Amino acid sequence: MLSIFNGLVTTIGLTVIALSVNNKIVSGILLWQVTLLFYLVGPGPLLSYDERGNPQYEGTPIHMLVLPVGLLITFLTYSIASWIILRSLVRRQPSVGIK
Repeated sequence: MLSIFNGLVTTIGLTVIALSVNNKIVSGILLWQVTLLFYLVGPGPLLSYDERGNPQYEGTPIHMLVLPVGLLITFLTYSIASWIILRSLVRRQPSVGIK
């Protein structure tokens, strides 16, 4: 239960920090699972180019699923990492025995 709580708190904390920062690089690093999924899905169909020559892409229904699936993967990743860390800490503690 503690590792699930740690995974949830870590996911919520990183998401809040990533959305409150106005830097795409920092947000991409904090939510790396979501960024990875966006790269795997690709940009979508090309709509047009803006005045600076940058391409403008259209989103698809798959793009709408990337954020919730990415956050679920983030939650699972940090819960499993927390479980592994807590498990290793418990095994390192010496057993308390009655003499």
